[in-house]
Amino acid sequence: DGIRDKLVTGVQTCALPISGPGYSEMGSGQHDDWRHPAATISLIIPAYNEARHLAETLPRLRAEFHADPNIELIIVDDGSTDQTADIVARFIDDWEGARLIRMPWNQGKGSAIKAGIGAARGTRIVFSDADLSADISDLPRLVAAQIGRAHV
Repeated sequence: DGIRDKLVTGVQTCALPISGPGYSEMGSGQHDDWRHPAATISLIIPAYNEARHLAETLPRLRAEFHADPNIELIIVDDGSTDQTADIVARFIDDWEGARLIRMPWNQGKGSAIKAGIGAARGTRIVFSDADLSADISDLPRLVAAQIGRAHV
């Protein structure tokens, strides 16, 4: 158990199971809704000098997930020298399920991802780039497919 169990390299956006409370229930078919508390998701976005992209994508994320108690958003600012942290702080100010982690200096995307994983509380971890190159609105279907509740 550890980071290597939670991270699949080479995949831009993926949901990964993490052992923990409620994990064994996920595949049992006891719950019809992917939003069961055992399916809480941590969405991690590593960011280095991504103020421009985040100014565009954070409103989309907020519209999609702000009211969803089962989605945790973690933005990891990897020592940005632009306004990344300020933009994030402004958009997540009253968003209980969102957090900003600031690295003291640029340590690379891998370190930012590890910091996000270390802070994640969800039973599933999803990674995305700041420009949301993968369609994040498909997140509920992705998780439902992974826990065997999707109608594909």
